[in-house]
Amino acid sequence: MERGETLYSIAFLYDLDFRRLALANNLQAPYTIYPNQRLSLNQVGISETAVSALPAIPASPAGESTATQGQRPQVASENRRRETVPARQVDGIDWQWPVQGRVLRNFASSSGDIGGRGIDIVGKRGDAVYAAANGEVVYAGRGIQGTGDLIIIRHGSRLLSAYMYNSAMLVSEGARINAGDKIAEVGSDIAGQELLHFEVRLDGKPVDPVDYLPIR
Repeated sequence: MERGETLYSIAFLYDLDFRRLALANNLQAPYTIYPNQRLSLNQVGISETAVSALPAIPASPAGESTATQGQRPQVASENRRRETVPARQVDGIDWQWPVQGRVLRNFASSSGDIGGRGIDIVGKRGDAVYAAANGEVVYAGRGIQGTGDLIIIRHGSRLLSAYMYNSAMLVSEGARINAGDKIAEVGSDIAGQELLHFEVRLDGKPVDPVDYLPIR
């Protein structure tokens, strides 16, 4: 692995469950991984019992200590969404739209490219991007090719949300946030279109975000 990669970014890149990736490599708390460390992506033989018994895995950037993680900044109060927006509860988690633009591209489960793994939502460069649900920032960086400035938030043990092509990232790994916290600003995709690419991952696999977001 390269410097700056984490358990979460590697699992995201290969559409893997981060818990299974940790178990496949016998990683122990705080689950830190290091440059030049080789990781196995083979998850055959890992039982559901072992996955369910695994404690919550915090954000753990390569080479950082747990003491450093505990000191990361939280979202400032002025960066919280002011207006009231619709919410939808799915499996005990309240979700809201991360930006208010129209959907430019829908989820396509059979698509092989990044675009089909989530939805593209039109916005203007610099528009606020808000957390879609309560959670912990487990990745904030540009180390995954084709995603631009990427933020990944963990919601419980099975769900992740991802926010791509940001022009600015306003949170760091380890920050605990609430739905409606401003986490980033809209940027442009590789074609120059101003938008937010938004994904939801369940057990590492992309699922249709519209199944979680409030109906418009």
